[in-house]
Amino acid sequence: MKRRIILSITTSVIILILASTSHALLSADVQKAKEFMVAKMYPQAIALLNYRINVKPTDAEAHFQLGICYIAQDNFSGADQRFESAVALKSGYKYKIGGEYKKAGIEALNKGRISQAKRSFGKAVNYQPNLKADIAKECFSAGEKYLNQHQSNAADELLFVAVEYDDLLGEKKKKITREYGEKLLDIAKDKPKKERKKYVDEAKKYLTQEDINVVLPPPTWKTVFQKKYFGIGYTGGNDPDNDGTMYTLENGKDCEYGDEITISGENAEVWYSGRWDKIKDESFTFVNKLSKKGARLSVRAPQGEEFTIKVQRLTSSY
Repeated sequence: MKRRIILSITTSVIILILASTSHALLSADVQKAKEFMVAKMYPQAIALLNYRINVKPTDAEAHFQLGICYIAQDNFSGADQRFESAVALKSGYKYKIGGEYKKAGIEALNKGRISQAKRSFGKAVNYQPNLKADIAKECFSAGEKYLNQHQSNAADELLFVAVEYDDLLGEKKKKITREYGEKLLDIAKDKPKKERKKYVDEAKKYLTQEDINVVLPPPTWKTVFQKKYFGIGYTGGNDPDNDGTMYTLENGKDCEYGDEITISGENAEVWYSGRWDKIKDESFTFVNKLSKKGARLSVRAPQGEEFTIKVQRLTSSY
């Protein structure tokens, strides 16, 4: 009987020793995986951690470390699954996971991967909402840098996230974007006219039209040609040699396509749309549609009858 008791105790001790040794060996797998991760040997770390999880599915730390490996390899769906498993096993991992996603977001931000950074930041605040203020600062700082590099689309994305996470940054955002818009106008002002539009269009995202008009005046109509004529008379018939036609404005010289032409004179007529049109109410205004250079505007009026032709052009500073 005594021997049986001793044998049973001995067997139990051996089993405990073996179990303890097995657990120590498996824990060593996690530690070795961490060493691989430090050396950025992620495939080796992933193999060890998967082995550990297969043997002991309830090891929350192994799930957590495997999630970190997957983030490093841009396998975000895999990371999500491992982190969810870690939290299900031990809710305290939420805090750590939030920090890991924040770190991943900052790394993506530094590499110019804005969409990836936004996704990681979104995950971070889901796990740890109190990270919002810190993430907002990171996004705001990066957005400001993109503005200084004239990459406004990227800047707008990040500044939007910054204010979404911390609305106290709203006024600061207005200030720096307005300053950026004003810089764009200063650049446009020093550029040749034909190069200004792209800067003005971008400035419109941050400034009002009134702001822009102060620096670069809005389009206005300017008189570029005005002259009095006296009719040479016409019979009113179809005689081409005696119809009183006067060839006035020369396209490409006195006027251009898109100019506004006004003819004033009680009895004058203008050749328009394939026919002679009598001027009504003392003036007739139309937009020049002539594209052929050198083409002339045909007008006729009774002998000695005065009429005036004025050409206005829409001019813009950009």
